[in-house]
Amino acid sequence: MLVQCDEQQPTCGLCKKIKKMCSLAEKSTTSKPSDGFTLPNNASPAFGQEGLSFRTWHGEGFKSSCVSIPAPLSPPHLQPLPIADLELLYKQMRHNQAIGRDGDDIQIGFAFPYVLHSILSLSALQLFSEQPSRTELLDRACAHQNSALALVRPHLLDINKCNVEAVVKFSAITSVVALAQPLYQHPYRVSRRNDPIDDMLISFHMTRGIRTVLERQWQIEQVEFDPDAGPALDDEDPWQQDLMSRYPPYPVLRDLINIHCTIKQDILVCLDATRKIFSFITLLEEYPNLHPDARLVQIWPIEIKKRFLDMLIARKPIALLILGYYSVLMRLRSDTIWPFHEWPSKLLQRVEEVLGHEWLEYLEWPKSRVLDLIDEEECVSKTSVLSC
Repeated sequence: MLVQCDEQQPTCGLCKKIKKMCSLAEKSTTSKPSDGFTLPNNASPAFGQEGLSFRTWHGEGFKSSCVSIPAPLSPPHLQPLPIADLELLYKQMRHNQAIGRDGDDIQIGFAFPYVLHSILSLSALQLFSEQPSRTELLDRACAHQNSALALVRPHLLDINKCNVEAVVKFSAITSVVALAQPLYQHPYRVSRRNDPIDDMLISFHMTRGIRTVLERQWQIEQVEFDPDAGPALDDEDPWQQDLMSRYPPYPVLRDLINIHCTIKQDILVCLDATRKIFSFITLLEEYPNLHPDARLVQIWPIEIKKRFLDMLIARKPIALLILGYYSVLMRLRSDTIWPFHEWPSKLLQRVEEVLGHEWLEYLEWPKSRVLDLIDEEECVSKTSVLSC
């Protein structure tokens, strides 16, 4: 069906003058996965409200916390790459350069637009964190997030060798967006007081959606094991013994688990979650170049057992205590993913409020580690002016 030319490109000057229908404008304004990089037509979503959502085969979901509200945006095919998005792209490229990351994600995004939409959604949030007066960045972040979710749907339903890497990238970036969103709410649209524990659990659900994609990737690549899960260790294993001697709070936390959990399955899932935290902390401290990105931080919520996740949802004290130790893992990678700068202290404070005085002494170690790492970062940032 032909549509009438308007003031935006593409338009035929002659048709415009004589007010005729123009064949140059006959393209549909409906986005397709193969379309160029665009924003949704007449939609400027806002954070903090319900939006697009869908679930993977295993029940874990990807969800947008945005809702579409009327706004005078151009039809998708008329403006493939707006100037405002060039700013976001430039911001992301500079960020990658600063932390020594290559531009593979962006390169993949040019072939798979939903990856680029996800990248620019995260970039918009990061830019807003630095320039909080620019609230329009939140609208752009949500618009890109909704576009990414709409465009990726067909590929999630048909993951194959050609698109699996792009879907994995999308999943990982989207889980970080889920972490960043609660930190940066639109000042005129905030309808509730965020609970950091609830927000963290939402991001966990988003992150666990990656598992389905990874399993499909392993099938395609004929990998018979999970290369990131790590070995199952018993108490006599040298690695386990090393963790206990290296980190004095680790055996204390294990004893608390055995004391406060009365069901064997609860004990097992809590011990497993705790071992993974301290194992990943060791890897990041001893071999920082082995995992220079935030992979291990994101793997933990994927690898914890569903029973442990249910304990977190139920606000079981021992599970919340373990969650407090996870903040140390996040802080160790705050240099690679910017939302991790604010989350550790924010999460610890809320865990402390919920647990009360009875558990405070057991939170001293993660609190001291998080604060020490913050002090180190501030010290490094001032070395050009002051000597630490």
